Amino acid sequence: VILGKGLPLFKNLQERINLRLQGTKTFSSGSMLLYYARQKDT
Repeated sequence: VILGKGLPLFKNLQERINLRLQGTKTFSSGSMLLYYARQKDT
């Protein structure tokens, strides 16, 4: 959960993880689902 209420997904992270947006899905209600993948280290 990043915004709002629910189960915290990132509560115990020890380090920052860089993510890259892979895709999105928009529902008729206006809600969006975002697909992320871990960005490879360069």
